Amino acid sequence: MYVSNEKLLSLKVFYLGRKITKNLQSIVDALKMVDAACEKLERQVSHKQRKRLVFYYLLGSEISRGDEKSIIYRQKAKRVADDIKCMSYYYYMRIKEATSLSKKVDGFSSGVIRSIGAQDDGYQVEVNRFGGVRSITDNASRAVEVDLNRLSPKNRDFLESTNLMKMLKHHGINYP
Repeated sequence: MYVSNEKLLSLKVFYLGRKITKNLQSIVDALKMVDAACEKLERQVSHKQRKRLVFYYLLGSEISRGDEKSIIYRQKAKRVADDIKCMSYYYYMRIKEATSLSKKVDGFSSGVIRSIGAQDDGYQVEVNRFGGVRSITDNASRAVEVDLNRLSPKNRDFLESTNLMKMLKHHGINYP
C-alpha cells in the first residue's frame, strides 16, 4: 500500500514522541537532540532539509505536548510547512486532535466536567477465530487514513523500530 511520506512522517512523530515520553529522562535528552537537529536544519535551504526541520519541530511538539513549549514548536513547524507546501504539519494536527483528551462542561449550571474525545492512542488488535491477528488500528492511523495492516515491511519497520538516534544519524546530524 502506498502511503505518502508526509503521512508516514506525521505518524512517526506521534509514535516516537509517545515512546520517548514514557521515560522522564528520555524527554530531557530527546528535546536536547531535537533542538540540536533544529539548530542545524534551520540554516539549510533545500526542500528535503526543510521537510526534516518540520519533522523535528513536530517531534519537539509531541514530546512536550501539554507544555507551552509544544505550541512554540508547532508554530515554527507550521511556518516552515506552509513555506515549502508540506502537509506533514496538517496530518500531525489531525493525529493530535484524534489522540488528545479534551474536556467539556455538561450543562450550563451543573458545573460537571466530563472527558470527551479519544484517549492516548486507541490501539486495537482484532484477532480471527484461530487467534491470529487480523488487523491493527489506532486513533493516529485512522486520523490520517493509513491502514497499518497494509504498510510495506520497510514502512512498518520505520514506524516501529527507527529511534531518534538512527534518524539523526541518517539525517547527518551529529549529536554527542
